[in-house]
Amino acid sequence: MSHDSEIEKLKAARALIQEAAAALPVPMLEAALKEADMNLHWALWNMGVDVELLPEATGA
Repeated sequence: MSHDSEIEKLKAARALIQEAAAALPVPMLEAALKEADMNLHWALWNMGVDVELLPEATGA
């Protein structure tokens, strides 16, 4: 898997997590999904992707 392919998969995973979090109004689930999104955000950052400083700034 190429570096670009990995980045695209992480971005897609973030989009799915954000979609699920918006659809699930259960606080515990929202918190778990928000943490998962944050971890993917920082994974992208560590891979050199230009992301916002805070994961919340991207719509999570």
